[in-house]
Amino acid sequence: MNIEDSISIGKLVGLVINVGLQYLVWRYLFVYYSLSGEKSEFYKNSNAFTVLIIAFSLIVYGFASSSNPFVGLAFLIGMFYFAFTLKKKWDSNDILPDPFSNE
Repeated sequence: MNIEDSISIGKLVGLVINVGLQYLVWRYLFVYYSLSGEKSEFYKNSNAFTVLIIAFSLIVYGFASSSNPFVGLAFLIGMFYFAFTLKKKWDSNDILPDPFSNE
């Protein structure tokens, strides 16, 4: 395995992590703002919603990764915090609270 292969693998891992984190964030925001916070509505059409959310995440990742590397790193750090905060709220509520509240 040469250096170019390890750089490509690193970029792929970064893409997967970024899109996974964005999926958690966009899923929560989509359900809260579009479906009145009801997770059961999301699960009825979850495959279609998941494809749309992942496609949107790839577009956002493309913009963030094409900018300054420091901007991309700050974006990823922010995504980690916001994704895990929203994941805790997703797991503990049937009707989702405001994503920016401290509940």
